[in-house]
Amino acid sequence: MDAIMALVGTGLLVLLTAILVVRWWPRRRRRKHLSTRTLHVPAQFPSIQSAMNEASPGDVVMVAPGVYRENLDFRGKGITVTSRDPLDQAVVATTIIEGDQKGPVVTFNGYEEPDSVLSGFTITNGSGELLVSLNVLGSSARVGGGIRIGSESGPIIRNNVITGNLADLGGGVYACSTSFPVLEDNSISHNHALLGGGVRVAGDFREPDAEDTYVHGQRITFTLKRCTISNNRASIGGGISIDRLASPGIVHSIIRDNAATWDGGGIAIWDRSSPEIIGNYIHRNRAGSTYGYGGGISVINTCKPTMVANTIEDNEAIGSAESGGGGICVYRSSPCISNNVIRGNRSQKGPDLYLWSSAAPVLNGNQLHEDATAQRLAAGGLK
Repeated sequence: MDAIMALVGTGLLVLLTAILVVRWWPRRRRRKHLSTRTLHVPAQFPSIQSAMNEASPGDVVMVAPGVYRENLDFRGKGITVTSRDPLDQAVVATTIIEGDQKGPVVTFNGYEEPDSVLSGFTITNGSGELLVSLNVLGSSARVGGGIRIGSESGPIIRNNVITGNLADLGGGVYACSTSFPVLEDNSISHNHALLGGGVRVAGDFREPDAEDTYVHGQRITFTLKRCTISNNRASIGGGISIDRLASPGIVHSIIRDNAATWDGGGIAIWDRSSPEIIGNYIHRNRAGSTYGYGGGISVINTCKPTMVANTIEDNEAIGSAESGGGGICVYRSSPCISNNVIRGNRSQKGPDLYLWSSAAPVLNGNQLHEDATAQRLAAGGLK
């Protein structure tokens, strides 16, 4: 009997120990994450991705100047990946992630949140991820040459130079319409795509029942602020393409010297999208070849964007057959256009503002060139 009792006692002790370990171990791991580490590349790790793989939530991956030929994936981790000084342009220019045309240079597709941060790099020579899925271009497309941001991912991307990337959709950056990243203080230039040379925010692969992202009842979405979008090229949306139920915020940014073959030299807004375009300088963009519409901004097919306090000047829509809206072209849409300065733009019809086929904007407090106003009134654009 004593032997049986001893055995039972030993079993109970083992069980209690197991319970304590199960309860204590996760707490130990959480406490460990409260003590963040800095992982140095290449001093401690030969590549950025190897350091990211080792990093725990809250850790910092610090990258020295150099050229790193790799394609990074955050894989949902709440970590900061940064150059030594993201505010020093010389450091950013010499800390280069080179994608070697093997897909997106950086991918966020693991439900990242704002504690996933990418800061202070030159991101170049990406070719986008090949997605074999029905989309606006057909059955497959390369997406996100420089950076690809998947559905419900919301990283912070700041103080980077995103340049020299190529994709079908989003040459510099591609973001799903249900993502909620913040892109701030980046330069996005000299990228190429069919749709969205610099940036594309769209529901190209959106499921029919996909829901927008809400936090505490507040809808959150893609935000681009204090960025410079320049010298990008595309068929539609040379600088930025916003399409298919997308409603990002484009705020206090410079959008200049971009070109589109068809429409939206600076920004193209399509297909039931309702972005907020606020306080931007939209300058010297161009749309068109045979036809050209919306040198600065095109708004097409049941869109309701809000455009407030922008300066839209010196853009042009050109076309050997026809062109309209050097500044803004609106087609079958009802934007709110308020308190903008729209001047010095060029096109055959409505140099500053061209309203076409059931366009029904709300116009309030804009400064428009008199000749442009006369032309669009003559075209029957305003009631």
